[in-house]
Amino acid sequence: MGKLNVRSKLWLPALGLALIFLIVRAFHRPLDSYTPEQINDMFQDKQSSLVHVRKVELREQGLWRPYIDAETLRSPNWNLAGNYQIQEDLVRLVSDSQQQVANMFTKMPIQAQSFEMELTFHIQSKNTRNLYADGMAVWFLDEPSPLGDVFGAKNYFTGLGIFVDTYRNGKQNLFPHIVAMVGDGRTEYSKMADGFDTMLASCRARKAVNPESGSVRMRIVYLKDGYLSLDLNYEPDNDKKWRNCFTVSDVKLPVVKYLGFSAETGELSHSVDIIENKVFALYHPESNDFVASIKDFQNMIETQQEVNDKTTKNKKTRNARKSLRRLKAAERRIKEKERRLRQEKYGDPDATLMVRIGRMSLTIMKWAFVVFFLGVFSYIGYNVYRTRKQTRRSKATGLLD
Repeated sequence: MGKLNVRSKLWLPALGLALIFLIVRAFHRPLDSYTPEQINDMFQDKQSSLVHVRKVELREQGLWRPYIDAETLRSPNWNLAGNYQIQEDLVRLVSDSQQQVANMFTKMPIQAQSFEMELTFHIQSKNTRNLYADGMAVWFLDEPSPLGDVFGAKNYFTGLGIFVDTYRNGKQNLFPHIVAMVGDGRTEYSKMADGFDTMLASCRARKAVNPESGSVRMRIVYLKDGYLSLDLNYEPDNDKKWRNCFTVSDVKLPVVKYLGFSAETGELSHSVDIIENKVFALYHPESNDFVASIKDFQNMIETQQEVNDKTTKNKKTRNARKSLRRLKAAERRIKEKERRLRQEKYGDPDATLMVRIGRMSLTIMKWAFVVFFLGVFSYIGYNVYRTRKQTRRSKATGLLD
């Protein structure tokens, strides 16, 4: 009996350690899908051993020091307007003063249908009570915008606006906040609602103002079939600190799109600095075809791994197959999340942008037909009424004669 107790005392700790090990393994097993940050890393060709993406820099949409040409004393690629200041190490759109507004748009549009962009910016306020406003915006529009009242650009825009909103006007409490909106040229961005009534996607950006590192990096990936993803990095020197803000798969940008940045202040203020911007078109490695979608990306992995299979061991093949499964699972997760958001916002999980446009067009056509037929019937009724009135008048005249 004593021996049994000794053995029990020895086995119980061992059993406990084994259970702890199994629990840790269960909670730290490899993910069954890629995160949006990992997918965007692959689009930036940071996983070239798995899949290679050919990147071509679009220098006409880039921004780096020196910001002005030494001969012309102007920016070679950008048109600027408003209260901006071009300094040696930054372009200050607005200073930390009241009632400032400025914007800058590229002279040449982005014609690449799939691209990735990294922007480095800095929003700073001297206010010790965290009272500042209004924010900045990143634009992909069908034409450059004049100065306006939507973070320094005009309202009723056509294209994509990404707003780093630093002041609460509406009911949402978590600020600073990022809101994305696709404009059709007829829909208004509402300042009083902070854009939440027309938003495509959003996230909180709590470290966007006065970041400890002195700047923030924003990464945007867009594919021509509608994939749009935005990441933020509050530690610019650490490339592993990207955090996804939103990822959606049903966004249509104008074929020709002008890139722009803008900012404004009101009664409250903060400075907004643009430090650097780089844009790259995303192509298949052996052709001039743009990377079109996540599905297209999966096909690229399969094609490249078929080539690698001839020269590599089975272990790499198994890793590639596992990567494909994870990528497909990530695509399903993104679409399921979008369906939930559409259900919450529109009451229909299948109400994609094209479906909503189709339904709106159908509703407009129905009302147009109703108005048309009402007009026709009114016209016919009016003519019948006039004819009868004239007939009665003629009869009355005949009796008098």
